[in-house]
Amino acid sequence: MPTVHSTRDSSAWTIRINGDLLSTNAKEVRAVVNDLLTEPEKFSKTLKTLLLDLSTAKMIDSVGLNLIVAILRATKQAGGAMKIRHDNPNVQRILLFTRLDQQLEILKAA
Repeated sequence: MPTVHSTRDSSAWTIRINGDLLSTNAKEVRAVVNDLLTEPEKFSKTLKTLLLDLSTAKMIDSVGLNLIVAILRATKQAGGAMKIRHDNPNVQRILLFTRLDQQLEILKAA
């Protein structure tokens, strides 16, 4: 099962998912994000960007896609912005097909 890690740098909180974003790990991802967004000292006034790092993902299922939308909505409600980093054409296709590229910034992994 993929693991989920959160880290912070000077510009963003990064939620890194090692593997695909699927129904099998959505609960774990949701718990990490909820913890981050519901604690003001973590998601502070000076650091309001959440980067979802999917650079190792090859697939996102419908539950994972629903989770991305929920995270985007929660991040915006907290006054923040969301970005997604990926390195897979299938993930890119899903993000473009669902028009999430119009709602958040999509970054290609280096």
